[in-house]
Amino acid sequence: LDQIKNNYFFGEKTIILGQRGIGKTSNLFAVKELIEKEGIRVELFSRLIEDADHFRIIIGESLWNASLKPIYILIDFPDTLDLKSFKRFLEFLWSLMTHKNFDKINLIFSMNHSHYEKSFSYSEIMGKFTTHRLEPLNKEQCKSLINSRIKPFNLVIEELFDEATINLIYSYSRGIPRNII
Repeated sequence: LDQIKNNYFFGEKTIILGQRGIGKTSNLFAVKELIEKEGIRVELFSRLIEDADHFRIIIGESLWNASLKPIYILIDFPDTLDLKSFKRFLEFLWSLMTHKNFDKINLIFSMNHSHYEKSFSYSEIMGKFTTHRLEPLNKEQCKSLINSRIKPFNLVIEELFDEATINLIYSYSRGIPRNII
């Protein structure tokens, strides 16, 4: 963000990997909020973009116009993928990588690890991204998450659950935030 504010553009390419419920979508929304606070354009998609025309229809302007200034394109991959749509998305992604304004197009995706692995069957394009894998929470992080959710009610975890119950929550949730909540 500092580089963009100083007119240095180096198209960010990042993939957030993890299993269902781990917090990939929550991370995308947090990133979106941070970028928007800086006055930089962000477009968040919950489905795959198949080509430049599809992009124009969804956004209401061409990719060329949208990328005259820095833009972040955030895509939250669906849990199930249509193979044809996925292939068209990878082709669209290649067109972005060779776009004249690519240095101003920033891409951040969240996806299941299996989709990331499957992408290599069709294209090496995803290998050009920096990847970050979200891991399940440990027991202390699990307790911290529960505390953050009950804090508005002026409660702490020890007032509600004994250690055996906390262990049970952690065991059943497998450290997955969605399951803990």
